[in-house]
Amino acid sequence: MNRNDFTRRRAFTLGAGAIGLAATLAGTRAQSESPAAKQSKSDAQYQDKPHSSQLCGICAFFVAPSSCQKVDGEIRPTGWCKNFERKS
Repeated sequence: MNRNDFTRRRAFTLGAGAIGLAATLAGTRAQSESPAAKQSKSDAQYQDKPHSSQLCGICAFFVAPSSCQKVDGEIRPTGWCKNFERKS
């Protein structure tokens, strides 16, 4: 039998390898798309008072009553950090 002959065994082996590769790539993509860890208050330069007219209560990342999508720990609606982004 010629080595270049395409057999069911070879097709199965190639298919299994392709499935394994696809699963590995999908896992890598899922890890890279997972949300990043939250910043500490000090890294975000969080303060318990507003900065000018910017305050956590009107920020896109604020989660009522006292949390943030970007900063770890208890967050006051009247606080502020460098991640401020006004809700649209």
